[in-house]
Amino acid sequence: MKKEEVGAATSNYAQLIALFVLGLMFALASWLSSLPKDSVFPQWDKLVHAISGIALGVSVLPYGRKTWEIAAFVFVLAFLYEVVEFYVVPISEYGGRNGYLIDVFFDLLVAVLGAWIILKLIELRR
Repeated sequence: MKKEEVGAATSNYAQLIALFVLGLMFALASWLSSLPKDSVFPQWDKLVHAISGIALGVSVLPYGRKTWEIAAFVFVLAFLYEVVEFYVVPISEYGGRNGYLIDVFFDLLVAVLGAWIILKLIELRR
């Protein structure tokens, strides 16, 4: 195999693994949401969003030219997820509107930070 072919194959495997992790995080978030409140460590939601941001960043890495483009794409997808969550999860679960807005802000922040950090680490490795 040529060096370019090995690089492309490695990129494809990384994308598949990242998409699998993303699906796993979605399933994990659904399962953890069904458990009684405070039965798991309190910040599990932020961890799931950070890992999902990392997985999204890796999965779209071959399509973005710059780190900020990929981070912006991750932000848009995370925002769309929060819109869906708005219609599925009652605001009362967050303690009201202010609690919900704080949760959305930090969910978006950790998703984009997760993607940005992994992309910078990959960039340093190259």
